[in-house]
This record gives sequence, structure tokens and C-alpha cells, in this order.
Amino acid sequence: MLGSALRQGVAEGLITANAVAAVKRPGVQRRELRWPTSEQLRALVEASRGTLWEMPILLAAVTGARRAEVLGISWEDVDLKTGTIFIRRGVQPVRHREGRTAEFTALKTKRSRRVVQLPPFALERTRLHRREQLKRRGALGPRWRDPLDEHGRPIALVCERGDGFFVYPDSFTSAFKRLAHQASMHPDTRLHDVRHAVATELGRQGVQPVIVSAVLGHASPSLTIAVYQHAWQEGPAEAAQALEAALGPLGRWQSVGTRGPGIINGPNAGDEHAGQEGWGGEDSNLRAADYEPSTSKKRSDPPPDQP
Repeated sequence: MLGSALRQGVAEGLITANAVAAVKRPGVQRRELRWPTSEQLRALVEASRGTLWEMPILLAAVTGARRAEVLGISWEDVDLKTGTIFIRRGVQPVRHREGRTAEFTALKTKRSRRVVQLPPFALERTRLHRREQLKRRGALGPRWRDPLDEHGRPIALVCERGDGFFVYPDSFTSAFKRLAHQASMHPDTRLHDVRHAVATELGRQGVQPVIVSAVLGHASPSLTIAVYQHAWQEGPAEAAQALEAALGPLGRWQSVGTRGPGIINGPNAGDEHAGQEGWGGEDSNLRAADYEPSTSKKRSDPPPDQP
């Protein structure tokens, strides 16, 4: 901000030099990211079973949604038949004189408004959670508290604290740290790193960047590629390892001419000999001209003309 103002001043002749032009910016200390593995994500979901945090953890692990987005999902946004979820609002912590609370907020960007698909096992658990929640709602009666949106309309949340009201976002973060410890995650792993883990796993499974970008609600696929390019780089190597595990036991093929006695080289073993021309042979790198008949022998003089 200051640098821009001084540059403009120099351009307009108001000052002779930009005093901050030679100032070096301090280096940014970037923390080492600790993204959970797929096994750790599975352990995290298992550790949350039967607790208040089961649904928030499950939704974060299968959708890659941000903390605010997970807590802002309402039942009107969930299609329990098809398993789709429309992410369209968030929940953020706020502080008032009366204490801390939470409220609905808009999402980061237009692309953050998106539809995500639950995998079958998560859809089944979400349906069960809906039935359990309706029983609690009926049991509490007037004590049930649906939060109100900006229009004063009650919103039935999927993730609530037990009486229908908001789950406080910072409480979700604290609960994650406890559950992450049970799942043997690194102590520095954050709740937001679950989102990174989901994106990484999708990339490793070969899901195209444009689709991963849509799932995460990124501003553009280029951002997804820039952040998670390692996932697509690891994918081909993992595919090769999988093929090695599946087909490797079939045996090894050797180049023609390099086999020892009694070693089978392929389907036509025994039909070729060392030095024979053809695929994999010792002459396989020769040029086409190298296979031409030798012409080093002198040609004889043509016969004299006949009378």
C-alpha cells in the first residue's frame, strides 16, 4: 500500500525517489503441512463414532468441505435419495457482549457454492443420523432451537450441538485435535488439513483437476493444480506399482541374445539367436542402412564391347 503510493508520487513528480524501493521484504516462514493419509482419515472417522462429532468429521472427510461449510449444511440442502449436498452457506464464530456464539455467513467465492456427492457408506450414515435427530427433536419439543438465517427463517442443521443450535466452530477444532490424536495423526495436523488430504487422495486416484476443483469449490482449476500437483505426479508411479504387484509374478522378460541356458524369453523362445535382427536382439539399435548387404567387394570391369 505504502509502496504503491510512493511509486505514484515519483511518477507524478511529487517526490524524487521511492524511499521503500530498496527495503527487502522479510522471509515468510511457511509451516510444514501435515496432511493425513487415507488410513488416518479412516481411523479419524472410526474414532468419532458415537460422539457429537461423528457427522461433522464424516462430512469433512468425504466432501473436503471447509469447517464453516460443514457446519452450515442444512437438511434442505441434502438429498437423501441421491446423496447430493448443496453447499451454499457457512457458519463462523462471533463474539457479543453476552458471550460467544455463531452465525450464518456467506461463502468465500461464487464457486464455493457447489454440489457434492456422498459416497454410499456416508449416505447410509447420514440417513441414520436424520432418523436419530428427528427422535431427539421430538423428545426435546419446545427446547429444540433451530438457528435463524438472515431473513429470520429457522434452519434445520445437519450438524448441531444436540438441541438444534449451532456447533461452535472452535469447539469443532478442539474436538478434532483430540480425535486426531486417537487416529495417530501428527500433533501439528489441523482440521483444514483433512480438506488437503481429500484433494490429494482424489488426485492420486486419477480424478481430473477440473473435477477436484469443483468438489473443493476452488476459484479455478489452476489453483487446484498449483496446490496439489504432487497428487497427480504420484498417481502414475502408484499405478505402475499396482501393475507390478498384479503382473510382476508372471516372470521377467529378457532381451534376445542375453538369455542364459534354459531361460525362456517369451512365446517364441528358441526361434531367435544372439545377434539375430529383430525386436530386443543385439542388433535392435542398428540403423536400417546397417542391414544392407556389404558392397565393399570391387566390381569387375565391364566386358569389352562385342563386335
